[in-house]
Amino acid sequence: MARYTEKDRENAIAKLITSINPKTKQPNYSKVSKETGISRNALRQWYKEEDTDKIEQLRTLKKAEFINNAWEVINEAFPVLKKKVGFASAGQISTIIATMYDKQALASGDPTERTDEKVNIIFKDE
Repeated sequence: MARYTEKDRENAIAKLITSINPKTKQPNYSKVSKETGISRNALRQWYKEEDTDKIEQLRTLKKAEFINNAWEVINEAFPVLKKKVGFASAGQISTIIATMYDKQALASGDPTERTDEKVNIIFKDE
């Protein structure tokens, strides 16, 4: 008798895909193991056995869902900001907007910081 069901495996794979670190391109096995109660070794094995094309498609889909959800939060926060300016901290609401914008920009591959560089050249008289 199998210790885990096919549903357990599918849910774990989905969590692994959504936990992938953009820099290392690897899932966060420890986090998913804690969330699911499935050993890291089992998770690694399942992830290795998955079709890489399927994983990339699911990852792309999850990323698109996140970007859409982030924009929904941003769009919902603007009217709240307008109503709450006199009653609540505008800083708190603008922090939500800025954070969600930054996260969706990161997921979209857009820059999340200014990278302007200024170079000063000083000429010395000889």
